[in-house]
Amino acid sequence: MDLDETEKVNNIWGKPRTAIDQKNHWLNHPVSSAHRNRRLSGDAEIDVLDYWAKKFFKPPLESVLSVGCGFGHFERQIARRSYARHVLGIDISLDAVSKGNAISEEEGLAVTLVAGDLNAYGFGNEQYDAIFGIGSVHHIFHLEELFKNCRRILKPGGLLFLDEYIGPSRFQVSDVALDAMNAVLDILPDRLQLLLGIDPVMPRKRLYRMPMSWFDENDPSESVRSAEIVSVLKYHFDIIDFRPYGGALSHLLFSGIAANFDETNEDDVAIMKLILLLEDQLEQHKVIGSDFAAIVARPKE
Repeated sequence: MDLDETEKVNNIWGKPRTAIDQKNHWLNHPVSSAHRNRRLSGDAEIDVLDYWAKKFFKPPLESVLSVGCGFGHFERQIARRSYARHVLGIDISLDAVSKGNAISEEEGLAVTLVAGDLNAYGFGNEQYDAIFGIGSVHHIFHLEELFKNCRRILKPGGLLFLDEYIGPSRFQVSDVALDAMNAVLDILPDRLQLLLGIDPVMPRKRLYRMPMSWFDENDPSESVRSAEIVSVLKYHFDIIDFRPYGGALSHLLFSGIAANFDETNEDDVAIMKLILLLEDQLEQHKVIGSDFAAIVARPKE
């Protein structure tokens, strides 16, 4: 990215998400979160971090690195669960890093966040027991350099853990996925179509592919090479665990409207579960792919 693009990305990711933005993310809803956990671990109550810790490493690890840490939410989870003695996170946003460090210091957690552009970060020579990339790698253009560096700085026996959007780059979804999303929108009750967090609140009646100009003007890093993540990863790593968990419909379909689905309302819960079931069935029959996956990878010999 050039300097202007870097500044745009820094400004975007330095702003904390509003409460309604958080609620409108499909994976933050209790129903879809439980569905995701079941696909990842087989248990609605076991999230990806607990699944990884149970199956792939013996806590506590001495030192771990997190690439694209944002405000450090995931990194603090590692520390709170005593999965690592020290966590280092790197993120492009100085504001996010500063605020995250303040929270970690207040809680007395061994989490340190530093600012740096992962497209051009040197990483140094320190080695780590594990490296995590949580919803961040799809914002990286220089995937080859990132994975080459991750391979270099992992200790012998160390693993790379990714929980990522691996769907179409720039969210250029297929005709099939787009038609399915719009078919669902057509039959949703009006109250579930409302786009929250905008003024005035209005219903979403149709989804369209995002124009390329939006990325240039708003976030040049968004899903910049997401569709290539797995293929580039395989050049430097062997994938030892691949857990897809959907999102080809629900990611964009629920964006902006997920908070309308009341988890205490049986009808709302049933509708959301039916949408997730539809997505699963289309995926199983290879009509659509899975746009999200949790991946564990070992450096190639």
